[in-house]
Amino acid sequence: MIHAGQFAILKSKIDLPDFRSMPLDGGWILSWHSRLSVWQSKDRRALLLGIAWQTDPDRKSPAEEIEKLLAARPEGPAREEIMSMEETWCGRYVLICQDTVFMDATGTLSVFYS
Repeated sequence: MIHAGQFAILKSKIDLPDFRSMPLDGGWILSWHSRLSVWQSKDRRALLLGIAWQTDPDRKSPAEEIEKLLAARPEGPAREEIMSMEETWCGRYVLICQDTVFMDATGTLSVFYS
């Protein structure tokens, strides 16, 4: 079975070939196939899984926008701010920020979490 592009957020690590894992807050563990791109913000409050790019030439890359928004809002950005930030992104991605899951426009990267 090919697991490329798959990930899960569970209380235990997925022990399959080519899977990597990292601990998250609250005892959760992110496990993902090594072919899936995973980016984490400097303060560990946001994860971007998959691939996203900016379509507006006047705006920064998704990673730069996330870092800027998190730095401007130490208490945490509002859901509306995050959704506004990602409205000019395209790609196949899942953004996890402040315990909330934001998917790309078509939701093509499946999300399994509990």
